[in-house]
Amino acid sequence: MMKHTTLGTVALAVLLFFTASSRARSETAPDNYMNAGGMIQKWPNERMPLTFYIYPGNDVPGYEERFAEIAKSAFEEWSAATNGKVTFQQVDTPTRAFINLRWTNDPSKMVVNLEPSQMGLTKILSDKKGATQADIMILTKAPNASIIFNDIAVRFILLHEVGHALGLFHSTNAGDIMFAGGYTNMKEPPQISARDHSTICELYSDSVKATITGQDLDHYKTDDAGVRAFWDKDNEEGLAAMNKKDFLKAVGIFEKLTSEHPTTTVYKQNLISALNEAGNAAISKGSIDGGIGYIEKAMSLDTSYEPSKVNVARGYSMKADLLLNSGKTADAATYYKKALALLPQRRKDIIDHDVHYCALILEQLGKADEASKLRAKYPGSH
Repeated sequence: MMKHTTLGTVALAVLLFFTASSRARSETAPDNYMNAGGMIQKWPNERMPLTFYIYPGNDVPGYEERFAEIAKSAFEEWSAATNGKVTFQQVDTPTRAFINLRWTNDPSKMVVNLEPSQMGLTKILSDKKGATQADIMILTKAPNASIIFNDIAVRFILLHEVGHALGLFHSTNAGDIMFAGGYTNMKEPPQISARDHSTICELYSDSVKATITGQDLDHYKTDDAGVRAFWDKDNEEGLAAMNKKDFLKAVGIFEKLTSEHPTTTVYKQNLISALNEAGNAAISKGSIDGGIGYIEKAMSLDTSYEPSKVNVARGYSMKADLLLNSGKTADAATYYKKALALLPQRRKDIIDHDVHYCALILEQLGKADEASKLRAKYPGSH
């Protein structure tokens, strides 16, 4: 089945990995995470079943034959999650497939290399009726030593990227397969959550119509950080600067784009990434205050983005160490507290350090009760 498509929009989704010991579920999360901005990408009923082709990966370092079976299972599970509204059919050649899945051990092929831990990439092409082609690229190895790359990780990557291929945007709830934070070194095989199920069913209900079509050739407006308007010339220039580690240039480009297009969330998300990288680069060169300034600006754009919280908390902790070494103990305690207020429980390495020294300072300042409460709040960190 050859596909003839007119020029259309392309959505690009990435999977980012943040290491953690568990994925907490939000007790107050809504039933689904349909895109609040109203931009909908989905496959029309007339294109069912969605044919897919899985490229052989035997020549790709790190590839294991069982990865293809995990991939097929991912397609089957998403079909089941839609109660059969979305169906798939595996084909023997990529020219007959609506969805093509490839393997690579080269992180540069992820295209949007904004994070050193990016592990998956999905591109979707649309015509006037809706989605018409999806290309999924999966890495076959962990990008760094902190990530445990096993079948559990591969299963999560594939479920997440197939979800993107169906048109799902990111979820902010860590219990969902489509969680924006990505894989977190889980101990149990990931499952499509109730919220994932509810969202995909709503997306493919007859009452929901695709709004991302071949007619939408202007700046892509989306509320999802995993979808990027990468065909935009200025945006591409910013991404290229990021890949060359020219983070200040990228900040300037994305600041301009964000100012000119305040409703295009993708530019804001790219600006946040650029500010974080600029901040981390400054801190690594010893400019702690400058680095903190960049990351605090990123936080002002999105107070819920965990990487910004961790990065700025790391900066606060380092500043506290410098203040402590210079004898400014009260100021040091203030910055240790600021760091602790932002750190997630999984960053026990920083928490232990900050609790230890902050409590000692408080005791020296005659605030033994406050020190005791701090230690009690973080048991095992002193």
